[in-house]
Amino acid sequence: MREQRSPQAARAVAATIAVLASVLATDAAHAQVRAGAHALYKSQTFDAGTFGVGARVEVDLNFVRRGLVVAGLYDRLFPDCEECSSSEMGGQLLLAPRGPLFLGLGAGYQRHEGADAGGGSDDSGDWVFSYAAGLRLTNLPVIVPFLEFRQEFGSDNLNEQTFSFGVMLSPTRARSAPSAPFSR
Repeated sequence: MREQRSPQAARAVAATIAVLASVLATDAAHAQVRAGAHALYKSQTFDAGTFGVGARVEVDLNFVRRGLVVAGLYDRLFPDCEECSSSEMGGQLLLAPRGPLFLGLGAGYQRHEGADAGGGSDDSGDWVFSYAAGLRLTNLPVIVPFLEFRQEFGSDNLNEQTFSFGVMLSPTRARSAPSAPFSR
């Protein structure tokens, strides 16, 4: 048998949902965003690696959980071959509970472009997953240098590691302007 709810209970539930939604929307609007560039070195355990450059955007999700960060990444690698290139685009979910250290999981799509061994064109891509660990210096006013290590798992090329070092820019919190002399 279906239970009937009173109109007061329905209004209380609707009011609670409205308050929670407004609090989450207000906190989400104040989420801190950082963006920057990095240099990277990608290698396999027993193989020579390659250098590259990339871009990174981070958004703090403190309104969901303190220290939770989502990051978007783009890496462009320059392999040691003629007319070939490699790029990766993906995201990470990071947890930085206290201090400068962070841990996380990531997923990305790697794309390989260039000539294959038979003289034809090779334009392939695959999904990769990774663990991430790193260090961000967040106590500087605007500049956020970082160092990150990523270890891939679940792909055909196991044991690929990526070391990256970069700088992100982060807006500072608004400060009150100094008052004029002799004003009260």
